[in-house]
Amino acid sequence: MAQVVFFKSDNTGCGYYRSEIPAKILTEAGISAEVRFVKPTFRAYPETKVVVVQRHYIFIDVPSLLKKFKHRGIKIIYDLDDDFFNLTPETNLFRVKENLLKEMRLLASYADVMTVSTERLAFLSKNIYSGQINVIPNMLDLTLWRKSVSFPDQKVRIGWAGSPTHHTDLIQLLPVLEKVLSERPHVNLVFFGYCPKEFEKFGSRLSFIKGGSYDYYVNTFPALGIDIGIIPIVSSEFNRSKSVVKFAEFCALGLPSVVSGIEPYLGVVRDGVDGCVVLSEEQWYQKLLHLIDNLEVRKYIAENAHKRSLEFALHQNKDSWLSLINNLLITQ
Repeated sequence: MAQVVFFKSDNTGCGYYRSEIPAKILTEAGISAEVRFVKPTFRAYPETKVVVVQRHYIFIDVPSLLKKFKHRGIKIIYDLDDDFFNLTPETNLFRVKENLLKEMRLLASYADVMTVSTERLAFLSKNIYSGQINVIPNMLDLTLWRKSVSFPDQKVRIGWAGSPTHHTDLIQLLPVLEKVLSERPHVNLVFFGYCPKEFEKFGSRLSFIKGGSYDYYVNTFPALGIDIGIIPIVSSEFNRSKSVVKFAEFCALGLPSVVSGIEPYLGVVRDGVDGCVVLSEEQWYQKLLHLIDNLEVRKYIAENAHKRSLEFALHQNKDSWLSLINNLLITQ
């Protein structure tokens, strides 16, 4: 039975990076761990010493569970990987923002320690938690990733992956991509997970693949023939707290990527070396064309990006989770 139980919030990126990855790290180190969804009827095993809860659980009475865990002396970690303090109107949770903050504050009140994915989130989380806050970055299990395939049809495919929460980020590129496609008839778009209606006018030059679980994503995306990845984000408080995991994924895929030159990517992506950093709409246009028209440049950046994926690998960063859990187990 598990010494550490991770209650994941979903089956996509958050659930994977903040539950499945640390559970794998612990298991490989000889600490029994499991990942599950929250159920009000869950009864902790006699061996359970630590539980990890994520984000929020709007329709489940998790605080009552945490109260029971606390009574049994089980250590509680509260994990946060997104900035729910600065939700924007286009996000689907904006309308329940106040309820979310109330629940987050309540969940955090039971925690023995809090974990977050970025330094900025650690700073913001002080609004709801006065105890120890550990910054543990998102990590890649590189054994799951393979390089993106290249199709032999002379097409150049620009790829993007994300959820509807990135609508504003993506829509800002509509004029640029419209211009690029009109000038380069061999260029197509591939969107995974979400596609704004405004892009449907590209017709057969746009491929859209519905999203699914993380396993589906990691197995499907590399086979789509993408040659260039794009990571557009608008400048906002919400985006500045994000991790650079999308860039890490593109590195693992061996893709050259074009990235908005604002936090969190500013200062991380090395322009012209392992990615392309852009600061304006004109730069988006120019750097996309430069990559489209220069196969050798794409190969050079892709090779450097793939080497850099090692920096984000779990075996390089696992000690942060191991140290935290071991310390909590010792204090039992």
